[in-house]
Amino acid sequence: MSGILRNILNRVQNKLPKAVEVNDSSLLYWYWLNQAAYNFYQGGKCEKFSDRNAYHIARSVAEVFFPIDSIADRVASLKFDIVDRNGELTDPPENIQRLLDQPNPFSTFSGLMYDSVFYELSDGNNWLYTKTPRSIKGISPDTISSVWALEPDKVSIKTKTNHPSIFDITSISELISEIIYTKYGKDTINPDHVIHERSLSAGDHCDGLLSPSPLQAAERNINNLLVVYQARYKVYDSNGNAGILTRDSSSKNNEDIDAAVNDPISRDMIVNDILDRNGLSGDKKLWTVSAIPLRFIKTLATISELQPFDETREDALQIAGIYGVDKDLLPMKEGTTYTNKERAEINLYQNVVKGMAADKAKSFTKAFALDKIGLRFQPNYQEVEVLQTDVKTSHEGDSILIDNLIKMKNAGLIDEDEIKDITDKIIEEYKNG
Repeated sequence: MSGILRNILNRVQNKLPKAVEVNDSSLLYWYWLNQAAYNFYQGGKCEKFSDRNAYHIARSVAEVFFPIDSIADRVASLKFDIVDRNGELTDPPENIQRLLDQPNPFSTFSGLMYDSVFYELSDGNNWLYTKTPRSIKGISPDTISSVWALEPDKVSIKTKTNHPSIFDITSISELISEIIYTKYGKDTINPDHVIHERSLSAGDHCDGLLSPSPLQAAERNINNLLVVYQARYKVYDSNGNAGILTRDSSSKNNEDIDAAVNDPISRDMIVNDILDRNGLSGDKKLWTVSAIPLRFIKTLATISELQPFDETREDALQIAGIYGVDKDLLPMKEGTTYTNKERAEINLYQNVVKGMAADKAKSFTKAFALDKIGLRFQPNYQEVEVLQTDVKTSHEGDSILIDNLIKMKNAGLIDEDEIKDITDKIIEEYKNG
C-alpha cells in the first residue's frame, strides 16, 4: 500500500473505529477507506444543525430558507390597519405615524414585520425592542424613539441570582436582569422594553426561557442536506477527482508505488501535470494525457453515483411541511398546475399566514404602545387577490343563510332576536376581514 494511503489512514485513525485487517482486495477495507477519505476531505468540520445555529442555517440553505421566507413575505406584504376598540379605522398619533413610515433607521414597517416573522420561525425566538430615551422609564406612543426586531443569534440573557418563585413573578424584569445585544458593538437592554415571542413552548435553553427552533423537528433532514452539499463541494473543489493519484506500478520500469509517491520530484511532476491539464473550472479539460504512467484510486463516489437529489427533495418537503407550506409552492423541477398552486396558496393563507399575522398584530400593538391608548393593529386581507375567491364564496353562503333565516321567521320557526344574533355575528366577521 502506498505511503500516501498510509498517511491518510494514520491521520484519521483517531476519528474512526478500528479498521479490519487491511487487505486491498477486501470490500470492507474499501468501505473503510472510503469513510477515511471522506473524513479527511471534510476535515471534521461538517456543520451540523443545532438550536443555536438554526437562524444561520435558515439564511444559508435554500431548502430551509424558502418555506420560512414564503410565510414571512406574505405576512409582511399585508396592510395592517389601526383600529379602535370597536374595530373602526382611526388615524394614529403623530409619533406613531412617524414610526409606521420608518420604525428605525435601517428598516421599514414591512421590513420590521418580515424580520420578526423570519426570526421567530427560524430560531424559535423573536425579540421586539421598543427604544425610548434613557431618561424616560415608561413607554407611551409619544415617548418611543424607534422599534427593532433583534437578530436572535446576537441576543443573550442574563438572569438574576436572586428572584421570586417562578409562580410569583409578575414582570419579566423580576427574573431577567438584562438583555445583551451584540450587533454594532454591545448594548444592554432593559427587559421591560422587550417583547419576547416564542415559536414553541419554552425549551431547555437559558433556564427554559428560550424556545427551541421549529426546525428541530427536521434535524436529520437538515443534517443530510448539509452533508450532501459539502460532499458535492468537495468533489467539485477537487476538480472532480475524489481519490488518490499514484505512479502506475505496472509500468515497464515496475517502480514501487511507495518510492514514486514519496519521491518529491516524482510526486510534484504527477500533481503539476494533472492540475495543469484537467479539471472542471477555467480553461481546463476533462481529460488529460500524461507522459507519466499513472493510476487513480477512487476513494469517494462521484456525484452521479451518489444521486443525492431524490433524497434531498424529500428533505426539502419535510422541512416545508413543518411550516405548512405545500409542495406546490416549492420550486420543484416537475412544476405544478395553476389550479393546484392557487389552492395551495389559499391554504397557506388560511392555515398559516392568518394565524401568524394575528399574533404579530398583538405583539406590534404592544411594541408600538397602541394598547395604552385603546388602539390596535389589525391585518387587512382585502388586497390579497387569491383570497377574494373565498370572499365571494363566503358572501354567497351568507346571502343564502339570510334568505333561509327570513323563510324560517315567516314560518314561525325563529323570532327576530335570533335572527339579529346571527346577523350580528356575520357583520362582526366582515369587520374583522
